[in-house]
Amino acid sequence: MSPFRVAVLASGTGTNLQAILDQVHGRDGIEVACVASNKPSALALRRAADAGIETGVFEREEFGWSFSPATWSCSRRRSWRGFATA
Repeated sequence: MSPFRVAVLASGTGTNLQAILDQVHGRDGIEVACVASNKPSALALRRAADAGIETGVFEREEFGWSFSPATWSCSRRRSWRGFATA
């Protein structure tokens, strides 16, 4: 069975991410493949890096005033596709 790879979006301290890492990551074929945030200083990125998980930052300014979750999702779909299928 191939792993079920998940991408996590976080913007804060990463307590929910840590719970996922502690309880789910690496179990039953589930793998946190990457973590992204719109805040470069988010502690969640450090937690992910400490766990050996790839991280990325997508700052809101990239999208101007038209930023919305749908805009972000559509514009980043290609970037994330490799994580989901690799």
